[in-house]
Amino acid sequence: MAALMPKKMKNESLIGDVLAYSVNLLKKQRTLDRPPSCQQAIVMVTDSLCINYTTLMRQLDPEGKIRLFVMWLHDQFGLRDNTRLYGGELSCERDGYFAELISDYDVTEQVMKILRVLERPLVGQRKHRLRVYSDIYAHIEDPRRGEFHWQQKENTEQVYRYKELRKNKDKFLKNAYKDYQRMDTLEKYGQYYEMEDMNYRLQISVSVPVFESTTVENITIQLDEEKQRNSTRTYPVNRLLGVAGVDIPLDHLKLILPYYLTGASGSLFILDHRGNIVLHNNTKPVFDGDILRPGYRTVDFLDVEQPGIDHLPRDYPQDWLDFRKAIVNDEPSGYRTMYAKSIFEGGMRVLLEMKDYYWKRIHNHYTLVVSLPKYNLLHAVPEGEFTQQLGEEALKALSGTDFAIHPEWLYCRHIDPHFDSRELELLHFLRRRRDEPNFAMLKLKHLYSPITPTLLEKTYQCNEELMISLSKEAIATLKWAQEHEDPDTDRECSACLLGSNTAFFASESGLTRWQLYHATSAHADPPEGYVWPLGPAEAWYRRASAQPDTLIVHAPIPPVRVLRNTESTLPPLGPRWQWLTAARTLGHPTKQGIIGVAGYHFYPKHLDDLLESITNFPCALDDESKCEPRCDNKNWTCVIIDDAGWIIADQGEEDAMNRHLANEYPAAMQALLNASVFKVRWVHDYQGVCFPPKDEPIYAAAPRLSSIVMSMWTSLQHLMYSSRELFTILTLSMTNNDVHCDTEVEKQKRRRRLRRDFEREKFERLHDDRVIINRTRFAACDRTRPLYELQRNKKAIEALNRPAKPCLWPLVATEVPRTNLILMAIYKHCPYTGKPLNNSLHNEPVQMPQDSKVLGSASRLACWRNQVPLLGRAPHTTCYEHNYAFEDGYRQCGPWLPDPEESNGSAIRFTKMLLCCLIALHIIITNL
Repeated sequence: MAALMPKKMKNESLIGDVLAYSVNLLKKQRTLDRPPSCQQAIVMVTDSLCINYTTLMRQLDPEGKIRLFVMWLHDQFGLRDNTRLYGGELSCERDGYFAELISDYDVTEQVMKILRVLERPLVGQRKHRLRVYSDIYAHIEDPRRGEFHWQQKENTEQVYRYKELRKNKDKFLKNAYKDYQRMDTLEKYGQYYEMEDMNYRLQISVSVPVFESTTVENITIQLDEEKQRNSTRTYPVNRLLGVAGVDIPLDHLKLILPYYLTGASGSLFILDHRGNIVLHNNTKPVFDGDILRPGYRTVDFLDVEQPGIDHLPRDYPQDWLDFRKAIVNDEPSGYRTMYAKSIFEGGMRVLLEMKDYYWKRIHNHYTLVVSLPKYNLLHAVPEGEFTQQLGEEALKALSGTDFAIHPEWLYCRHIDPHFDSRELELLHFLRRRRDEPNFAMLKLKHLYSPITPTLLEKTYQCNEELMISLSKEAIATLKWAQEHEDPDTDRECSACLLGSNTAFFASESGLTRWQLYHATSAHADPPEGYVWPLGPAEAWYRRASAQPDTLIVHAPIPPVRVLRNTESTLPPLGPRWQWLTAARTLGHPTKQGIIGVAGYHFYPKHLDDLLESITNFPCALDDESKCEPRCDNKNWTCVIIDDAGWIIADQGEEDAMNRHLANEYPAAMQALLNASVFKVRWVHDYQGVCFPPKDEPIYAAAPRLSSIVMSMWTSLQHLMYSSRELFTILTLSMTNNDVHCDTEVEKQKRRRRLRRDFEREKFERLHDDRVIINRTRFAACDRTRPLYELQRNKKAIEALNRPAKPCLWPLVATEVPRTNLILMAIYKHCPYTGKPLNNSLHNEPVQMPQDSKVLGSASRLACWRNQVPLLGRAPHTTCYEHNYAFEDGYRQCGPWLPDPEESNGSAIRFTKMLLCCLIALHIIITNL
C-alpha cells in the first residue's frame, strides 16, 4: 500500500486484470509447500460493474474451483447501471453470492447470508460432524481493549503531571524529564512490569456443527399459465442451525496434566497444528499488569524452546528447524535429543543441558511434548494403593504440623471451591478416605436441586497416584517434622552463623515441610515455609537437581519492574524475593533416584556479616602497612558471587539484591571475560513489547478519496458561515443608535471577559511545555538479554586461581568447595575505561535492518520474522468440494429457492406455434 502513495488517481478500473492476477495467485498457492486450502474464493468489493466478466472467469478457471463473491457498495439514490445484473450472474456462475451493501444493517444481514452459502459443502454431506479447535484466546478479549487501556494510562499520567505542576512548579521542573526517562527505561531496557495482576483466563474452544433434522421440504409455487394452478414439489433441506461447543480454560487443563512426573528440570507443553504454543511455562501473555501482549496467541515453539548454542535472533540452527518440522509437520510421534537452553525465573536464569524430547499428536490437531534432561532420570516415587490405613496414617502425619502443597497440582479438589486453603482441603479428603471404605476418586455427577448440597455431596476429582506419593512422603518425614513440635524443645539458634533461618524439605510430590530457627540478634524474623509452596517448580529446586552433589546457594533475581504511570504503586515482592536459599538434593539410601531437596532460607545480611568477620580481620600491629592485606573496603573489597556473576554477599552494602559483578566491578568482570572464566550467553525474548511514538509514520492503508457529496456539503457550510458573518457586519455598520452608558448585559460580558483573560494569563504563567508527555503505543518486538555463565573447564579454573596483578588481573578468587559460589577479593583503585559491559538487567530490543520501503515498526517486524518461514501442517478438518449437482433445481448464489419454472412457458409457446402451423396448413389447403 505504501507504493500507492506517490501514484496519481485516475477514474479507471482494471477489474479484468485484477481478476486475472487473483486467479493466477490462487493457482500458485496450490503448488506451494504449505497447508492446502479447503476452498479458494475471490471477494470483489466494487461500486460499479460495467462489463459482464462471466466469460473471462470461465477462461481463467475452466474447472470452476475458485468461487467469487461480489459486494456492491452503492447509494440507493445514486446512479443506476447494470451492476446488479452483471454481479448476480457472475456470482451465480462461480458458486458465490451477490450482496448489496447500503447501510450498516445490510453488512450484518448480508454476512449471515454469505455464511449460509459457505456452509453448504459441510451441511450437504450430513455424514461427518467436524470437530473444530480454536486458537488460544482470552475470555474477555476485545481487539481494541489493550489500545484503549494504554491510552487511558497515558491520559492518567498526563493528569498526574498537570497536578504536580500546579502543586509546585519549581519542584516539578527539576524532574521534568521523568516521563521521558521512564519511557526510555521501558523502550531501551525492556524493564516493564510483567506480572499478571488481572486474570484473563486464557482458554481454547472445541465446537461441532448442529444440522437441522429435517431432510426434505415441500415448496408450493404458482405456475405461469392461464389457469394459475399451484404446483407442490419436494426439495432437499440442508440447513446449519449453529454450533455446540465447550470452553476449556488452560488453568483447568493444567490440573489433568501430570507435571509431577517430569521432575524439577523437566517440562510439559502443548502445540497446535501451526506450531504455536497453547500451554507452556515460559509464555507471558500480559504486561503492565493488565494489558494483553500483542501476538500472545502466535508464540511459536522456537520462541520458547531455544537452542543451546549461541545464535543471532531469528537465525535458528538448521538442526532445530528440522526438529520443529518433525514435530509440527512430519512425525505424529517421536523422540529426539537436543542441546537446549532451559530458561526459568522470568528469563533471568538459564541452564544449558542436553534434553530428551518426546512428542505425540492428540486428535490430529494438538501435539503434547515432554522434555526431560539427561541427568536425574530416576526419581524415588512410592507406589501402592490409597487405602483407608494409608489415609489414616497420612492424616496423622500432617495434622498439627506445618506443611504446604503445590497450589497448581491436582491432589483432591472440589469443583466449586469451599476451603480457604489447599492444605485444609487435602486434610478433608484424607479424613474422608479414612472414614469411607468405598471412597471414590472421582465424583462428577451433579444432582440439580434447589437445595444447596452439603460438603459431602459436592462434586470433586482426585489424582490417586499423586495422593499415594504425597501420603507416603508425609509419613516418611513425620519424624523430622516432630523434632521441634515438642513445646519443651529449644528452637533458639544463637550459634547459627547465618542467623535466623527456615529449614525445609521439598519432595517430588509437591509436599513442603519446614521448621523455624530464631537467632538472638536477627536482622529479620524467619518467614513461614508456605512462602515457597511450588516445590519442584521453585528455581532453587531446579538448580539443585542440575548439580546433585553441590550445595546450591540461590539468590532470587526479580526483574526490574516499571509501570507506565508514575502514580501507580507496584505490589511488594515479599520474602521469597528477599531471602537467600541454600539447597541440596537428597538421594534414596538404597536405590538410585532423588527423594527431594532439603536446605534452609536465610537473610542476606547475615551472610554479609559473616563475610565481613572473616575477610576484614583486625590487625594486631601498630603499623598497618606491615599487616597482611585484608578486605577493608578501602583498597580491597570482598564479594561472594554465584556461577552466573550475581553478587550474593558484599561488604558495606545494605541491599545486595539485583547486583551483578559486571555492573558493580566492571574491571574485574572484564578480566574474567578476557581469561574465558565467564562467557556471555544471549537469551532471546521473542515475546517482547516495544513502545514506538504514537505518531510513527505507518503506511498500511490505501489513500482515502473524498466524496463529492461531502465536498459539496463542506463548501456549502463555508458559504453559509461567510454569508452570516457578512450579514452581521452589514447590520452593525448600518446601526447608528447612540449609546450613552453600558447596559447590565454588557457589564456582565466585560466581567466574564476580564475573568477569562485572567485565567488565561494565570495558565500561561503556570504552563510549561515540559509537562506534556510523549505519547506512545505498544507493539510486538524481539528483545535479547545477556546472561553470564561460569566455565567449569580446567583452563578457566586455572585462570581463576592466578595471583593478582593490579589493573591487569585486579582480583584474587577461589571457588568455595562443593558449592556454586566464588569468593573474590577485588582491588578498588583500577578504573574501568573500556566499553560498558552487557547488563543482565537490560532486555535490549533487537535492531532490525532498516528498509526504506517498509515504514512502521509492525511492518518491519513482520518482514523480520518472515525471513525464516515457520510452516504449519494442514488442519485436521476434511475438505468438501462445492459441487451442488445433487441439488438440481436450486439457485447456487443465494438462499436455497427453486429456480423459476420454464417448462410451463415452453408448453404454451409450443401450443401457439402448433396452432399457427395448423392455421397456415388450412389456408394452403383451402387455396388449393
